Amino acid sequence: MPKAGRPSKYTPEIAALICARLAEGESLRSICGGLNLACGTVLGWALDDVNGFQAQYMRARELQADFHGDKVLAVLETEPDQIVTTRPDGTTETKRDPAHVAWLKNQADGLKWHAGQMRPKVWGNKVQVDAEMKVDVGSALDAARKRARGAQDA
Repeated sequence: MPKAGRPSKYTPEIAALICARLAEGESLRSICGGLNLACGTVLGWALDDVNGFQAQYMRARELQADFHGDKVLAVLETEPDQIVTTRPDGTTETKRDPAHVAWLKNQADGLKWHAGQMRPKVWGNKVQVDAEMKVDVGSALDAARKRARGAQDA
């Protein structure tokens, strides 16, 4: 028996379009707004794996993380705006606009964070933990036996 309710707007063409735009860095909210779809609908397609959409969607999200990671390099290569100040004696001084420098830094940090959250193995911070622990099992067993004997004697 067919499901009751509204018919799905899912088509392979819409699914491909959504995934292509995600891979190019666009947000799901923006894509869905332009297509007059609810984000929950698209996420439902992924969760229900409608026509294999889940794998396609997950791959698009990986590519989106890579896009954001690569975009960090473009932001870092951006030359900040210059401010030219004319002094009272007529000479000029040129320096970088500190507000634009701060804006570029925020852009790079945001993109790095987003890429790292979406694909931590590729874009996340590398954390290496070295730990060494020695346990004298014999002493631990002896101590446990003594506690057990003490409990029996009480």
